[in-house]
Amino acid sequence: MQRPPAKPTAVTDTSGPIQRWYLSYALLGLVISGVAPIVLPLLAERTGGPTAPGLVMAAFNLGMLAAPLWGALADRTGWHRPLYASGLAVLAAGIGAFPLRHELGWFVLTALVIGLAASATATVANLFITERHPRASWGARFGWLQTFYGAGQVAGLVLAGALGGSHATLALAFAAFVAVLAAAMFRAVPKSTPTERPVAGDHHARHGGLVLGTMMSHAHLPHLMRALAKLPMLVRSGRSPFTDFLGSWFLGNVGSAAVFSFYPLVMGHVFGLQTGAASWAFAAAAAVGLLLYGPAGNASKRLGAGAVYRTGLGLRLAALVFLTLVGLTHIGARGWLAVAGFGLVVLAWSLLAVSGSDLAAESSSLPQGEAMGLYAASGAVAAVIGSLLGGFIAALTGYAGLLWVASAFVLAALALMRRREVRPTAGDAAATGHSP
Repeated sequence: MQRPPAKPTAVTDTSGPIQRWYLSYALLGLVISGVAPIVLPLLAERTGGPTAPGLVMAAFNLGMLAAPLWGALADRTGWHRPLYASGLAVLAAGIGAFPLRHELGWFVLTALVIGLAASATATVANLFITERHPRASWGARFGWLQTFYGAGQVAGLVLAGALGGSHATLALAFAAFVAVLAAAMFRAVPKSTPTERPVAGDHHARHGGLVLGTMMSHAHLPHLMRALAKLPMLVRSGRSPFTDFLGSWFLGNVGSAAVFSFYPLVMGHVFGLQTGAASWAFAAAAAVGLLLYGPAGNASKRLGAGAVYRTGLGLRLAALVFLTLVGLTHIGARGWLAVAGFGLVVLAWSLLAVSGSDLAAESSSLPQGEAMGLYAASGAVAAVIGSLLGGFIAALTGYAGLLWVASAFVLAALALMRRREVRPTAGDAAATGHSP
């Protein structure tokens, strides 16, 4: 008779908030949020035209949706370290294999594999904190973890700027080597078994997340499934602060994905900016954005999450409208104006990421894990839809049309957020079966 698995042993970890394995997570940021968003769309367009980048980035974002599955698998098996390392190994294989065949079907398949592998590593990375350390220390640890990831993203954007244009294959080869190097840091990742089951989404986006807004934090499958099952009941119960916010978050992410999935192509075709300059501008904005998460969190506490969220949407909308108007001109400084405009689009994410997670938790009477599950899922699905929609628009009207579409979606997102105090309503409570 097979013996049952041993009960996890409590672990008291007194280490500081910065650990060696964070460096491997920084290397993940270099590959996934630095090199991939620049190089993958460029190679896809050269092979399949304007619609190809949308299909490739949609497949990439679709792979990110597997995060809840990886979280559930890690919980049930305890294979946290193997999942983390194997995710990086598969990521290296996918990134390295992407340019081997210049066929759209191959690009889509490998982009899906890259997204699946990245979501596995990112999911388990979050679990290393929630299941090893006391809840009271999560905030500082996630803050440092995302800071390392953001620094990796900046380094990856600089690398993509140096190689992504004329040496795209070399950039991906170097990214694959970096992923192998990150996997080789296997010994540095935590060895302890789970000691405390976290509430999914407690930390999601509170300390940054991704500029692109994809689903790179874990959400346990049971929470997400229960939340999705209650979505029809929420809709039938009528409008509420929570449904308004979910709709706004979804629309805003659709519009943003329609631009960011094509970022180097928009900057090149619409504003005449070379890939290197576009990537370095993105890197500079992302670096500055790292400094804004703390002030955004303080402002959210002082002024309210709703006010900060509306400010973020308003800033992003103003920047997109500005870019749309600049795209209609032929002035000599349009490239620099485009850099400034896109810098504001990127910086707005700092406000949206911090206030968005607070609104998701505050505006609904659903259990926090389920509310955050819907929040994470809506953003991830929006990224897939935005990428596909962007490809269709680019093929129909050209890349300049993406700025018009993104502006319209962000305007709609802002219109849904009425200026009122955010509190759970009776409609939300009806969906949960209990009062607020």
